Amino acid sequence: MKSFLKVAKVSFMVMVCALFLGIGIKAEAAPAAVTNLRQTADDVDAVKVEWAAPQGDVAGYKIEFCDNTAFTGNGYKSGMLEGNVGIVTGLKAGSSYFVRVTAIDSTGAEGAISQTLEAVTAPADTMKVTGVKQTNASKNAVSMSWNAFSGANMYVVQYRVYGTTTLKDVEVRGNMATIAGLSEDTPYVASVLPARVSGKGYTAYGFKSSLSSSVMAYTLPKKITNLKFSQGGIGNKSSAAWAKFEYQYYGKVASGLEYTIYGNNGKKLYTNTTQSKKFTAKNKKLTNTQFMKIKARTYIVVNGQKKYGPYSDDCWFARFPSGVKAKKAGKVAADGVKVSWKKVKGAKNYTVSISTSPNGGYKKVTTTSKTSATIKKCRGAKLVSGRSYYYRVVANTKKKVGKKTKSFKSDESVYGSFRFTTRYVYR
Repeated sequence: MKSFLKVAKVSFMVMVCALFLGIGIKAEAAPAAVTNLRQTADDVDAVKVEWAAPQGDVAGYKIEFCDNTAFTGNGYKSGMLEGNVGIVTGLKAGSSYFVRVTAIDSTGAEGAISQTLEAVTAPADTMKVTGVKQTNASKNAVSMSWNAFSGANMYVVQYRVYGTTTLKDVEVRGNMATIAGLSEDTPYVASVLPARVSGKGYTAYGFKSSLSSSVMAYTLPKKITNLKFSQGGIGNKSSAAWAKFEYQYYGKVASGLEYTIYGNNGKKLYTNTTQSKKFTAKNKKLTNTQFMKIKARTYIVVNGQKKYGPYSDDCWFARFPSGVKAKKAGKVAADGVKVSWKKVKGAKNYTVSISTSPNGGYKKVTTTSKTSATIKKCRGAKLVSGRSYYYRVVANTKKKVGKKTKSFKSDESVYGSFRFTTRYVYR
């Protein structure tokens, strides 16, 4: 119980009239109406009201109390008071009652009746608010809902950043709320307290025992950065049609990543999800014949549904050109070797490089818009008969990303080799 109940309570069982037996005293006029009638405290089964006394001859007050504004029926009670404070008990939790007060002078004459005041009791303290859940999210806000609580017509949503102790609250009518002004990509802890508010704005808040259990709520995750292609598959069969990617995400709330890959013509090829910052996209639609675009966005799961952060910048990529082969360009080594490949849609040109080692040391031979090139030298020296050489063919393009044009290239981790005295092999 709240401490105000230690004060003497109003009794509606006995009409205290002895206070007004001043014999031989005659007031010139009945008292004026009391003013500033207001509720000042509450409990689950009681209310406390106060008012300002009118000037003149006032010996006491008549207080009337009822569960309806007509002040009729079984719920009607009345009683007498000396002072300008009234406490009424035995009420129902989470309910509205109506009060009016009349000043009485020393002759027993009643003054004008005060305005009617709605007084409210606190919601029950024997149960908790249930069903609290997050229902939506945006960059800087979360939406919540919960089951209606008996006797509550207002709720207080208490929340804090996860890992901190500073509480903030939002008062709302009805059993749903949107909390705005939050930080992007941030986890919050929220709980709900029931309350009942009167028409005059007095609020009877529920007790801690009726506070809901805490739940987590998340704003939308940040945009990922540095999404890039790292490696393509090493064959043309559907089982080898894959591409590896990686990205950076410095947020706290993402449950996973959704990525979508588009063809060179802008048509969507497929969508998938991952929980890793390095992932492999594997699908038979990832052919060697075109540049493709990937974009990705992190997400959280809210009430069983994915809610997405912003998309990353576009990343264009291509697997290595297919159909790469080499053959002699003439009868002697000095004539070089001719390397050819199939066209990659979206490619502006191709870069051909050569090395004497399969693992590095590649030096550019030429950049061409054609689908073939003749190699006669390696690192400035003529090709030597009987020696193995390794080559790479990389497709290049330029694509608009946002407001800028960026350069992209195909995979270059696959190489071919040739030896003049034996055979030419692409592997």
